[in-house]
Amino acid sequence: MNFIQPSLPGVFTHNPNQPIDGSLWTIKAEITLYALLPFALFFMKRKPLTTWFIIYLISCLWFWFFIHVYTGAKADALAKQFVGLSGYFFFGTLLSVHQASFDKLKEIAIVSLIAYFLTKDTQLSLFVEPVAFSSVVLLFCTSMFKEVPIGKYGDFSYGIYLYHWPIIQLLIHFGVYEANPLLGVALTIMLTLLLAVLSWNLLESRFLKRKSTPNITIKPTIV
Repeated sequence: MNFIQPSLPGVFTHNPNQPIDGSLWTIKAEITLYALLPFALFFMKRKPLTTWFIIYLISCLWFWFFIHVYTGAKADALAKQFVGLSGYFFFGTLLSVHQASFDKLKEIAIVSLIAYFLTKDTQLSLFVEPVAFSSVVLLFCTSMFKEVPIGKYGDFSYGIYLYHWPIIQLLIHFGVYEANPLLGVALTIMLTLLLAVLSWNLLESRFLKRKSTPNITIKPTIV
């Protein structure tokens, strides 16, 4: 529920956005979607296109309702909860279980991206975005850049996700972006990568190793 109170009193209060780490809002959505995955997968293996279309439609209608109909508090935040994001998430699930859709990924990406640019300034774009954005990202990951050895030196993705926001907030707080925006961007990239590398090597990889090594306790036999 961090979208209700994402900041602390006196911390970054003069920044345009006050959250200490605004990226964390995605965690609850990710956990919920992963928890729903086995149930969606059960139906998707039997009727992949029908199941995905139902999820996609519910997702789009949820997002559309809170953006264009609902006028209460936190409308934008409510729109981006797990229901509104399920259209993106389960598109990847569809590709993993439905080979025919995966084989047409390039065509889906091109057509949906054209449709997105044609509808970008209309309400219809909300119904195109889940397919357009998801298909383009997945096309890059599974086709164009699949041979790039990004993970050769470690998995820095979580560190980048976790640390970039606080670094940006600190640089804004100390006036770096206001003085020189390009310097702010350069420092953000360098400091984020540095912290991500340190985090992976000093913290994350060590915990993963501990997790993968089971603790075997030998209980004495009582005769």
